[in-house]
Amino acid sequence: MLGKTKIAALIDPEEPPFPEELGYVWLWFSQHSMGLAATGMSYPVITWEGLWAWSQLLRIDLAAWEVDLMMQLSCIRANVHAEQTLEQRKDKK
Repeated sequence: MLGKTKIAALIDPEEPPFPEELGYVWLWFSQHSMGLAATGMSYPVITWEGLWAWSQLLRIDLAAWEVDLMMQLSCIRANVHAEQTLEQRKDKK
């Protein structure tokens, strides 16, 4: 249910197949996410500067749509974590 809200999961419980053609972007996203700086105020997200530095370090020439996709995945990841934390807090009450 990664990235799906509870309502979306109820409407469409079937998970779509993983788009193998985009597997390399998922790998890049996963690698970059391991190095995100956490402030403790919210879940860490990819920054434009961080993504540029990461791509320069690894000598990866990102296309504009790949940058956009990684930024979107980062926001989805943070939202999913926040939703999970909220659910865990509700369960403890």
